[in-house]
Amino acid sequence: MHVAGGGIGGPWADRQTDLSVSREYSDPILKIPGVTRPELPQGALCGPDLTEALEPMEPTMSHAEPVEDFLERIGAWPDMERSARFARVGEAFGTEYARLLERLSSRGYSQAKIRAVRDQMYRSLETARAVWLWDNVGLPAFLRSFSALELSPGAILDIGCGSGVLACFVALRHPERRVVGIDINAASLACARGLAAELAVDNVEFIQGDVRRAGKTMLKALGRFGVITSALTQHEIGRAFTPHPNGFSTVAAIKAAFAGTKASTLGRSVEPVLAADGLLVTMERWTDSVDLARTIAGMAHLGLAAQLEMSTRVSVGGFKAEIGGKETLPFIVFRRGTGAPSAERFIEWYLDARPSDVDCPGSLDQEMEIRRAVGIRSVKGWEIHVYDEYGPGITRKFVLEDAAGNSYWYMTTSRGARIIVKRGSGKGSAEALIEEVESENHRWGVPPRDIRTLDPAEAF
Repeated sequence: MHVAGGGIGGPWADRQTDLSVSREYSDPILKIPGVTRPELPQGALCGPDLTEALEPMEPTMSHAEPVEDFLERIGAWPDMERSARFARVGEAFGTEYARLLERLSSRGYSQAKIRAVRDQMYRSLETARAVWLWDNVGLPAFLRSFSALELSPGAILDIGCGSGVLACFVALRHPERRVVGIDINAASLACARGLAAELAVDNVEFIQGDVRRAGKTMLKALGRFGVITSALTQHEIGRAFTPHPNGFSTVAAIKAAFAGTKASTLGRSVEPVLAADGLLVTMERWTDSVDLARTIAGMAHLGLAAQLEMSTRVSVGGFKAEIGGKETLPFIVFRRGTGAPSAERFIEWYLDARPSDVDCPGSLDQEMEIRRAVGIRSVKGWEIHVYDEYGPGITRKFVLEDAAGNSYWYMTTSRGARIIVKRGSGKGSAEALIEEVESENHRWGVPPRDIRTLDPAEAF
C-alpha cells in the first residue's frame, strides 16, 4: 500500500540498508547494469539519525486543519508537471538521480517495476518528500474523505503504512488514540519513523510484518482495532480474484460477482483484528467496476458489509496517470454486518459516485447509457477474433438505434471494454455508421470470412 506513504518493495530494497552513501548496484528487475547511486545532500537522512538532525515540530494538529496544510507542513512537494518535477529533483538530488528516476518511471508499470521505482523514491525521507503526491495516488483525496468519517472508538491500524504519511496524519488528529502502522519493508518503515520523529508524534508506532500472515499474530500481540485503514494494499498482497471470464456485458459480470463465494484476501488478513463495532476504510486500485464488485462480495463473505452511503469514488493522478491517464479509485467503508448490497444498488451507487472532473466514462457508464436508451435495437453486428501481444481476444461491434432515431456505434470486447465509439442522429445515420464500421474492418485487414454477423440479441 502506498497512499499511506508508498513503501519500498522487495528483498532487494531491504538489503540496501546504507541509504545515504553512493554505491553501485545492478537492478535485477529492470535489467539496468551497474549504476552509481548519487550521494544525497547533507541532511538527507532516514531512520534513527533523523531524530537528532531535525528540530521537532509542535506535535498537535487542529481537527479542522486542512489536508493541504498538513501536506505543506510535512514538506510534501506540490504536485507538478512531469518535466518540472524531474528538473526540480535534479536540482535537489543531482541530475544522475533525476535521470535514473525518470528512466525507471517510464518503463511501464507492472508491480515489479513499480517496486523498483520506489526503491529509489523512498531511499530517504528527503527523496520521499519529493514524490509523496506523485507516487501516492489519491493521497489528499483519501485524507479528506477519511477526515470526514465519524470513527469508531479504539486504536487505529494502518495496513501497508509505507513511509507513514497516513499514520502520522491520523495520530496528529487523534492524539488520544494509539496508532499502529505495519508494512513489510524495513526501509519504508525507517522513513515512517523519521517522519514521526520530525513531527514529534508519540502516539504512533511502526512495526514490520506481512499482512498476509498477520491476522492471528497481530490479534495476540496488538489486540483489536476500532479503525483499520488500507489504501492500495490489495494489489500488493495478492488479488483475491481471477479476471472475470470472457463476456460482453459488465452488468452481467457484476451480477455474477455478487453471486460469487470467494472471500477477500485483504478481508481475511484484517477481519480477526477488527473490533466488533469497528470500521475498515479502504481505497484500492479497482478501476474496473467488476473487480470492485468482487471485492465487496468477498468482504461480505467474511461478515464485513460495505457502507455505500459512507463511500465514494475519487479522481487521482500520479506517475501512473502520466502513463495511462487519470483514474478513479473507490473509497469504501466496511463494518461488521450481514450481506452485500444488491447488484442493482451497487450499479446505481457506482454511476452516481463518478467524480465530476473525470471526463472519460468507464465501461459500466457506457453500457448503461445503451441499456437505458428507449426502444434500443441492433441494426447490425460483427464479431471479430483478434490476436495481439495480449493473446487472443474477441471484439464485437454493433450499430444500434433507439426509438428516437438516434444511432450508436457500440463496441464491446472479451477483455471488458465497452465503448460508444460514435453517435448519430436522424434518418440514414445508422446506415452511415454501418459503412464506417465496415470500412474500419477493412483497414484492420480482417478477412470477411473471419467476421461473424451477430444476432441482435447478442448486443449484451
